Amino acid sequence: MRGNYLDMVNYMDALEAMPTQLFWGRAELHVDEYPNARLALTLYTLSLDKKWMKL
Repeated sequence: MRGNYLDMVNYMDALEAMPTQLFWGRAELHVDEYPNARLALTLYTLSLDKKWMKL
């Protein structure tokens, strides 16, 4: 994901508020040029729903 720091915080809050339990194992934030940043997440779920397997 790309955006500013507040975008990243809001995105992670939305992930944690999802009804399906989602876990993040790693988060890397890289600032290209302030205030623009890139967020790389490693996400895990225990769901067997095929829509999650395509992400």
